[in-house]
Formats: sequence, C-alpha cells, structure tokens
Amino acid sequence: MNQKMPVSQKIALIAKSKGFTQKKLAQQCDVSRITIHRFFNGQTQLKCNDLMNLLNLIGIDVETQLNQKLSLEAQVIELGHVVAL
Repeated sequence: MNQKMPVSQKIALIAKSKGFTQKKLAQQCDVSRITIHRFFNGQTQLKCNDLMNLLNLIGIDVETQLNQKLSLEAQVIELGHVVAL
C-alpha cells in the first residue's frame, strides 16, 4: 500500500475490502453517508469519536495498539535504566 496515500483513503480501502458500504458505515457510526463520502475523499475530517467508531467497525482497535506501543516504550525505558546503572 502506498505510504503517501492519505489515511482516509487507506481506511476506505480497508472498509471496502471488508464489504462495508458508505451507507452501512454511516449508519453504524451515526453520521451521514455524505460525511463518510467526504472523509474518504479527503474533503472533511471526522470527529475523534466518530473516527474511533469507524476504525473499530473495520477491525482496527486503536486502543489496543496504543497500549501495546506504550508497553514496548516502557520496556525500552526500563532497559535504558538498567544499562545506565
């Protein structure tokens, strides 16, 4: 997948690959289909809660990924302190 592709387009591709329509996503996220369409085309941004709901619907659990990243960072910090001793 193209690294330069906007995040909204990447999300659109994942949603489409999982069989979601813009209408279905809009209904389940409680936003208009036009809002989803505009987001996917880079014409608008979603509110944070709406984006999190959309990501969860397509199987991207941001909370879990953040927790894993924080855990790894904490391990690196602990190792740094051990090495520094």
